[in-house]
Formats: sequence, C-alpha cells, structure tokens
Amino acid sequence: MLAWVLAMGVDAPPPPRPFASPADLMSVDSSLSRTERFVLPNGMTVILAPDFETPVVGMEMSYQVGVADEPAGRSGLASVAQSLMLRGTRHVGSGEYDQVLQGAGGRWSWRTGIDRSFFSATVPSDAIALPLWLWSDQMGFLAETLTDARIAQQVAEIDDDYARRSEDVPLGHLWQTMDQALYPPSHPYHQAANRPGQALRGITVAEVRAFLERYYTPDRARLVLSGAFDPARARFLVTQYFGTLRAGAAGFRRSAERPVLGHETRLRLAARVDLPAVSLVWSTSPDFQADDAALDAVAELLTGRRAGLLRIKLIDELKIATEVSAHQYSRRLGSMFVITATAAPGHTAADLLVAIDDVLSGAKANPPSVYLFIGAVTGFVIDWVFALQTHAARAGQYAYCDERGVLQSCIDTWLRRYLKLTASDLSNAIARQLPLDRRVVIEVLPTPDAPIAGELRTSSP
Repeated sequence: MLAWVLAMGVDAPPPPRPFASPADLMSVDSSLSRTERFVLPNGMTVILAPDFETPVVGMEMSYQVGVADEPAGRSGLASVAQSLMLRGTRHVGSGEYDQVLQGAGGRWSWRTGIDRSFFSATVPSDAIALPLWLWSDQMGFLAETLTDARIAQQVAEIDDDYARRSEDVPLGHLWQTMDQALYPPSHPYHQAANRPGQALRGITVAEVRAFLERYYTPDRARLVLSGAFDPARARFLVTQYFGTLRAGAAGFRRSAERPVLGHETRLRLAARVDLPAVSLVWSTSPDFQADDAALDAVAELLTGRRAGLLRIKLIDELKIATEVSAHQYSRRLGSMFVITATAAPGHTAADLLVAIDDVLSGAKANPPSVYLFIGAVTGFVIDWVFALQTHAARAGQYAYCDERGVLQSCIDTWLRRYLKLTASDLSNAIARQLPLDRRVVIEVLPTPDAPIAGELRTSSP
C-alpha cells in the first residue's frame, strides 16, 4: 500500500483520472480489507481485522460521546468521566490500569475529543484478553464505586491540566477564541470551549453516574481489534466480557446545525508574544459531507510540503511570514477551516492578511496546475498512510469509518474520497467554503502587559 502511494510522486508523468482503478485499489489494500463486523445483543459493535504481519494487536474502545455532549453548564464532565474510568473500578484498584498493561508489555492512550472518546492499547498477541477485561470493567462496574471525594479529585486534576495547557502557554486561548467566535452560544461546540473544571464545582455523584449510564454503554460503543489474533477466540472473549452488560437508556445525542456566517468578524487578541500573527477561520461542511475531503487537499495545496502556495508566497517570495499553516478540522456538527500565519520581524498582521487573500482569490479563480494538484492530493494521502502503519492507528481508523456508516472496505473507501478529486474540485471548494467576506479574522497583537495565553480586546462588528 505504501509503495503504491509513494509511486504516485510528483516526478512521475501525470496519471489519468482517477489515479488508480478500483481493481488496483483492492489489490493494494487487500491486507487491510479483511474485516468482520458483528453486533452483540446489547448493541455493542465489534470489528475484527486480523493481520499477521507483526505479533501484536492494536485495540480501541470508542464511545459516541465527547465534550459537545456535556450538559449545559457542566463543561469538562466528559473528561472527568473518562479519567475516572482509568482511576479504579469495582475490580481494578487505583493505579492498576497502567500497571497491568505495562506488565503485559502493552502501550496505551486515551482521549476525550469533541465528538468521540476512546481508549487505545497495543498488546502482544497472547494478551488481548487483558484490555477487554479492563474495558468491560470500566463499562459495567464503575458507577457504583463513585464518591464525592474521587470526583472532586478528578475535577481538580482536569482544571489543573487545562491551566497547564492553556493558561500558562503562549496564545493558549486562541482555539477557545476561535470556537466561541465561530459557533453561536446555543451550539454545543461553543460551550465545549469553556474552561473545564470551574463549571464542575459542586457536581454530585448522581450527575456523574447519570452521564456514565447514558453515554458509556454498550450500545454507544465500538470495539476494534487489528493485528495478529485468532478471530474465533477474540469473538469468544468479547462475548464473555461484554455480552452480559446492559444497554443504556435510549436517547439522542446533542445536535445543532452548522453555523452559517453572514459577514466577516474581526477580533483583536492581545498576547505576550514577540511577533504579530493572524488566524482566519471558516465554517465548513461537517465531517464526511460535501467538500470535506476536498478541503483536506486544499490545506495541503496551501501549506503542504509538496505544494504550499501560501508557504511559497508568504515565506519564500514576500518574506513577510516566519510560519504558516492550514488545516480542515472535520467535525460532526460543522467543521472549521483554519489558516494561521506568524509575521516576520517588521511586518504586521495586516500584511499577512492581504497576501493570504491574494493567494486564496487566485486559487479560487484558477484550478491548480497538474504538478500542484498531484502534490496536494498525494501529500495528504502519504501522510495519512504513514499514520496507519501501527495496528492501533488502523483500529482507530476502522472505528472512525464505522461511525460514519462505512461498514466495509474502510481503507478503500477512504482512499477513493481523495483519488477521485480533480483540480477543479479544489478551486470550487475554496469558492464555496472559504468566502473572504464570511469568516472570523483574529489578529494577534504583541502586548507586554497582556496575559501570556491571550486576552480578547476588541471585536467588530
């Protein structure tokens, strides 16, 4: 698979569209397409993807819950709930989660995202029962162990962690400012940008237990195994550990429409930084919908290593910037496209804005050349393929596909989203999704007496 992608480098003659036939894709991806999917009677989805390339198994337990699902006024509850799952259950004492995985030679991680949360582990092939047992104990035997003291301790830890990551770092409030400017107060993503911890003071055991019992249940969970394991044994273990757990109470997730901006909003953020900067933020199509894949390639076209229109213009030619980045942040309830640039000494945020708008206007009016187009698409795809070299990453990708209704041939389907793009698709996506008169513009002003994380000083209109 990787060799095929690398063979698509920009030094090769331009290939016909599509870049490869479906048969080519299937032959390249055959080792990553043999998956088995089944659903337990309690609603838990299980995906088994055996691959005996290396004697390890990547495993992920994901839940359809994130920061955006927190009750109004309880910012940080999703992070507290997930961290409590790691701190002890009925059968796993405090600190034992890490100890038993480490003792088995495993690696692990976890994350509370805006739309989903997950636990991930990579273990030797003969140790797959261990994460399954730990995760089933979290799902079925946590709520009964909660106490006011345990919850208060986790609230304090989450709040301290936020302070370290946001309050005490340069421009730590930039992303909070973006979310609160782009999404209206009624939108879940606006609330998600609030500081966690402070809103959780005085939260009760009953509130945390209700949140766990609503969201961290089999019917909202996906379990994926990718690697060297016996599918029959895996199915037996999954059924043994999870089959008797009860489904949660039926209920819908929080929802909202993608925000539609009617004008440009300009914010000025004072921060204790050395150089001016500017961030441009657009409301774009939700994850997996129209133009979402095209905007991934647009970001690569603008600042990627194999294309980089903005990088070439601002840094190499005009020398008005020291760094520039672009990214499509795909989200369930409305994505956002962000361009961020830092000025070179002697230049201003206004200088950057003029140059960025000039590049965007040109890219909208004229589809990229074959060279730049192939560089943009292959640049994104190559990085994506490199990210799938571990079984844990593949397990996460299978879960992500399944959440979006791609129930079979995950890798094939994902690749086709990019391989069917044309140069015109990129320029059309810029025209539709990145209008210069409907966006949020954040100018960062170096201010010695401002908080290091940044402070909003003015907003217009």
